[in-house]
Amino acid sequence: METKTTSIKKLIGILLAFVLTAGAILATAIFVSAAPGNQITSIKLALHYPKLGSIYKPQGVVRASLASLEEGHYTIDKAFWYNGGTPETNPGCGLVPDSFDNGKPYFVEFELKADEGYVFTTGMTIKIDGATVRSYAIQESGTRLRVVTDDITATQSFEYKGSDAFPVNIVISTWDKNGHALSERGGTVEADKTVVKRGESISLTVTPYYGFGYYEIDFGGGATPGFKTGLETSATLPNDFGVNDSCADFQIDVVFQEIEMEDLTVTESFNWTDKFWTLKWNAIAGADRYEIYEKSYVTSEDSCIAVVDWTGATEYSFAYPPEFLQGSALYEIYVVAVQDAAFSQVEELAFSNHVYLYKQSRLRYDLNGGGSGAPEAVTGREGFTVTVSSTKPVRNGYKFLGWSFNASATSPTYYGGETLPLSGDAVLYAVWESNGPVITKQPANTSATVGSVATFTIAATGKGTLKYQWQSRKNASSAWSNSGQPGAKTATLKVTAIAGLHGWQFRCIVTDGNGNPTESKPATLTVKPAITTQPKNTTATVGSQAIFTVAANGKATLKYQWQSRKNASSAWSNSGQPGAKTATLKVDTIAGLHGWQFRCIVTDGNGQKTESKEATLTVKPAITTQPKNTTATVGSKAIFTVAANGKATLKYQWQSRKNASSAWSNSGQPGAKTATLEVDTIAGLHGWQFRCIVTDGNGQKTESKEATLTVKPAITTQPKNTTAKAGITATFTVAANGKANLSYQWQSRKNASSAWSNSGQPGAKTATLQVDVIAGLNGWQFRCIVTDGNGQKNESNAATLTVK
Repeated sequence: METKTTSIKKLIGILLAFVLTAGAILATAIFVSAAPGNQITSIKLALHYPKLGSIYKPQGVVRASLASLEEGHYTIDKAFWYNGGTPETNPGCGLVPDSFDNGKPYFVEFELKADEGYVFTTGMTIKIDGATVRSYAIQESGTRLRVVTDDITATQSFEYKGSDAFPVNIVISTWDKNGHALSERGGTVEADKTVVKRGESISLTVTPYYGFGYYEIDFGGGATPGFKTGLETSATLPNDFGVNDSCADFQIDVVFQEIEMEDLTVTESFNWTDKFWTLKWNAIAGADRYEIYEKSYVTSEDSCIAVVDWTGATEYSFAYPPEFLQGSALYEIYVVAVQDAAFSQVEELAFSNHVYLYKQSRLRYDLNGGGSGAPEAVTGREGFTVTVSSTKPVRNGYKFLGWSFNASATSPTYYGGETLPLSGDAVLYAVWESNGPVITKQPANTSATVGSVATFTIAATGKGTLKYQWQSRKNASSAWSNSGQPGAKTATLKVTAIAGLHGWQFRCIVTDGNGNPTESKPATLTVKPAITTQPKNTTATVGSQAIFTVAANGKATLKYQWQSRKNASSAWSNSGQPGAKTATLKVDTIAGLHGWQFRCIVTDGNGQKTESKEATLTVKPAITTQPKNTTATVGSKAIFTVAANGKATLKYQWQSRKNASSAWSNSGQPGAKTATLEVDTIAGLHGWQFRCIVTDGNGQKTESKEATLTVKPAITTQPKNTTAKAGITATFTVAANGKANLSYQWQSRKNASSAWSNSGQPGAKTATLQVDVIAGLNGWQFRCIVTDGNGQKNESNAATLTVK
């Protein structure tokens, strides 16, 4: 049913007259006048009741009908009669009094009920000729209008009724700024009296809801607008307030207001990449969270679908899940800023504007190889009908047939001007009919490094002998020209890649035996820098620097970025080692880098990147102290020592070989598996070499330098000091052990400071020297040089001759 509104401002006047006539009560009549446009301009009401002093018993409730021309139907639903300020016996809230006392004041309260879809609106101004309307109120959402008249005496002399006292019930309503009742929110108001008489005062105790620091009080509930509005909490019930019986009450309205109000504005946008609607809104001071509400058009109820907590940001957003949107329905969305107040209360700080979301659909067009004329995409709600574009795209060598959702279709399913429903993200592909050869394999985009050969291939079918002509252009906006590259007139074009060809496009014009040409799709050449020298696997000892080098060729200026990873299964990351942005990387080697891989990303002037092969770093233990050449006499111990640094725990293995040309073998000498080797010296070990193999915790080995053992003969018996008289023979003897055959050479010197010289005394080349004693030899010293079969020499101690 269409709902019509009887505007308050259009109810210009109501003429109320009480006509006292003899006889029975007559039906109450209401007359309505209407202006053009069905606007009510006046209402005339006549109520008929018995003559003064007569007794009449009514048969029922007083009712009247409203004949408003074409305006509808109204009924007096209730009528309340009062005698001197005291309600007459009126248990039915609408019965006429049994009798009327002459000279006493009467007044009437009645309700008009709107039928046929009409409603009353608020704020109306009512004027009744001859009597004042004390109050009126709109009830039941505008379908009822309550009117209370001033006193009318039985003599039709309208006089002020006076100050007769009667009880009035007090009803208090509390509301927030948005018109929501706060009975469940914690805002409270208490009156000192629940029943008040005229002239008595009313005092209120107001406890605002947390977050609402200001409130307004309307004593009279709108019946006397503006009477007591503000922060006052007490008032006196006015004498002119309309009298109500038990069917009505005196209402006090308390409206709580926030100290500070802020606007909350929400906007919506749609992203085709992730197919999400995104809501964005500004922050509201004091808000602890934001609740997103969805209004249902089926139930007319609002439901909270998501909550976004406060993060301190100045702007918030919410990605509306696509699965929330069903079919072609329209969804009304708004945001509420909420503060979690004290005492477990909740405060709605602000309400946003409403936005409308729907399941977004799109219809796009793909030229499917065509050169121009692509229609614009159409977006809208799922299921909405759109018209296929009548624009005909253009493609050289082809005839446009229509559109299809299948890119490989040979016949169209849709034509320009036809309609179809939107559904998802759909694409219509142009359907073409070739005027010439049919290309069965299009040339593909190709990447090549500088100096290599890029190959473009085409396959086609057609009448007669097919001819090929490859063409090239610098970029999509430049003109095509015939190519001079090898194979330019065959099905395969070979292009030697140089840096300047990066981004060039190549296509082939295929001509059949009838001279009809067909052009292929363009294919783009991407030229990347070429790695001319790859980094190599490198082995380095702990504490040294490992060097990795790359060389490349490409569009200047080249940029380098070395990367490293722990092993083949881990991710690459940019290196921070010296030279990481140059062609040469220097890695400070530590044991933990063993097995790490390094590569270089080379970027040319076009921004194209080529990565080198990976090179692996092998870290070996470092020999910090090398074993030294050692000389020892037969029968003694020769000591060889090594020191190393590397991944713990280090292991040692000494090896020996007879000479530089023989093979190494593990030593069995004492300490052969430690850092110190002890060799029991025998003559046969002269010239032998010793080295140590050091193995770290990674199993990597480093061999020390070799050290040579020199074995000298051992003096087993030293010559002794001798005392003899002049003229006799003194004897000096030596005994030695060594490589046979031993040879002897005795030497002598005058004293400890003079030089040694070979002796000419008897036995000078044997183990026993005989010296003819003379006085001049007193104090002379004698020693023997023993030489073994290897030519190694050992000198004895010096022995002194004393002549008596």
